[in-house]
Amino acid sequence: FLQVISGVRLEDAEAQDAADKIKIEELVVRRLGFAKANQMVIKAMREWVKSTVKNQAGVESEQEVKANYLTALSRIDYLTSTYTDAQQHAEQALAILKEIHGDGHSSTLLPMRHWAVSLQGLGKLDDAERVGSQCLELSKQFLGEDNQETLKVANNLANVYLKQERFGEAEALFRSVLEKRRRDLGSSDVSTLTSMFNLGFVYEKQNKLPQAEALFLECVKERTAQKEKFGPRHAETLRCRGSLANCYAKQEHRQAEAERLYLDNLFKQKRVLGAEHFSTLQTMHDLGVLYYRQKKHGLAQHFLAVVYDTRVAALGKTHHYTVATRDVLALCEEALREEEEKGDGLLGLGVKRTLMPLPPALRQSHKD
Repeated sequence: FLQVISGVRLEDAEAQDAADKIKIEELVVRRLGFAKANQMVIKAMREWVKSTVKNQAGVESEQEVKANYLTALSRIDYLTSTYTDAQQHAEQALAILKEIHGDGHSSTLLPMRHWAVSLQGLGKLDDAERVGSQCLELSKQFLGEDNQETLKVANNLANVYLKQERFGEAEALFRSVLEKRRRDLGSSDVSTLTSMFNLGFVYEKQNKLPQAEALFLECVKERTAQKEKFGPRHAETLRCRGSLANCYAKQEHRQAEAERLYLDNLFKQKRVLGAEHFSTLQTMHDLGVLYYRQKKHGLAQHFLAVVYDTRVAALGKTHHYTVATRDVLALCEEALREEEEKGDGLLGLGVKRTLMPLPPALRQSHKD
């Protein structure tokens, strides 16, 4: 149900009276814009589901049923990016089930999986790895290595390795999951497409660009062709195109292609997802990095500063996504200082900012 409401698009809605549809659409465009209106509807529906499940968990006296509600609530918390609540509800469900069945029971698999991904969302990667590894061993024991639920756990653990920059381990696990999903589900299945993207992403991080590009192109082609499920403007299609742009950006002779893809994605993401959505911000971050590489420091600063300020407000200063943007922005602003001292550059796009000091750890890499 949550996946269905996540695809709400008010611009595609119908009305009994065609004249009413036109009037409402004009009002939405004038007052909010469809991106904002879609996000408001999705948020309201998610909050309704969340409050309903939470109420049931609060009044349920049968402990195992209560644990099931708490597990579901943890998943909803994760999907609504309230990771602290997700962690707490998963831990509560797990504690109840362990008290009933003891450690290592099959009923603990789902809350343990939700606990691991909530820890990952909070950036607690060592804890996420520990819980995810335990969950994977249990899942293999009870469900088997090739079971689709086991593959979900393996995929989540590979994501932890990726964020820890343990690329070899992440690649091996992602490749194993992709091979099994291709074999059992086919290349056009949603889970297979997710695995394609993940393996492509880890290839791109290791600069294995031909392998990454091949997977991203296949992803874009499959998602674009599935017009009812995805289509060219779907968030996941745009994410695949963004990663394809990242491959191009790393190749000097293809950076113009990268810029076109980033800008096209950014326009669509702002319309479909909103300006502050994670994916929109990631595209702006990547575009800023591209401009920094091209020594277009004013343009780079413009995009990176917006992303940094938004991520600080949403995630805090210490979250790894915020830190990633901060580091590139600091390098960019150091370059702008040098340009100003030489008299060959303007600060940003004519907008004055208080420039952040370059972190000591980055100072030598900037000089290099």
